Amino acid sequence: MLCFCEQVPAPKKRVCEDTDIAYVVETTYPHIETMRIGQNFRHFCTCPLNTKFELKEYYTKNGPLADIDISEYTCAPLAACKPEDSCKTVTETPDSFIVENNCACPSPSKCPTSGKPSQEMPVGKGVVKFIPCQ
Repeated sequence: MLCFCEQVPAPKKRVCEDTDIAYVVETTYPHIETMRIGQNFRHFCTCPLNTKFELKEYYTKNGPLADIDISEYTCAPLAACKPEDSCKTVTETPDSFIVENNCACPSPSKCPTSGKPSQEMPVGKGVVKFIPCQ
């Protein structure tokens, strides 16, 4: 039987408020081609249950040595699942395990934390599993 976590354990952070930026991704593109592209992730708060990350703003800062693309994410409520939707998607590879909440199951059904996926799709060296409301 497939088992997966409800939430990925993370360092203790405060719970995000409605207007908070939850995390920011900064990607640096140096003007000199031999330099490496850099990426910086900053996590400020944890999204509450039944929410997901949503891109709030994307912009670029142009500098003399590099340009920096900045993506700011907030927490947004999950939309209600439709009958054909998967409430959760689990991506497994040999070295990673990612759980993504897609939508909120209508009452009285729930999005399970373990069980059999409705569909599996091979991707590269891994598999994506689609979990339905139950």
